[in-house]
Amino acid sequence: MKEFVPITTRDRSLREIFCERFQCPVEEFESRLFWLCLPRWQHPLVRPLEAINRDYFTHDFGLLRRLARVTSAREVKYELESYRHYNPTKGWFRKKFKIRISGKRLLKYSSKWFTREASQQLRKLHSPSNTGFTPPSQ
Repeated sequence: MKEFVPITTRDRSLREIFCERFQCPVEEFESRLFWLCLPRWQHPLVRPLEAINRDYFTHDFGLLRRLARVTSAREVKYELESYRHYNPTKGWFRKKFKIRISGKRLLKYSSKWFTREASQQLRKLHSPSNTGFTPPSQ
């Protein structure tokens, strides 16, 4: 008779998955994700914008802080929708040039990372070491 081996898994947060994938300390999560989700053509504009208005990207970083704890792409989508609802785009410059993190890019990346995480969990779940089955020795 096979012995039952309980398998416990805990959903990992976006921050945990991201930091493991990019080999970065958790303290760098927000900054690294910010630059990844910012369209490349906007990169040279970030420092001058921050020099003019220190709070220009405050809402973007607030969103990234909230996303750090989510454990699924569905939660990312919910947070993005909530963010858009409660933080409508303000200011002529931000509306006209859309210099902000890309929600589409954020959702695309997080979906990919959570899908990869789920498939890794499934592989672990179905690996021979987790079945409790020991093949007979010859």
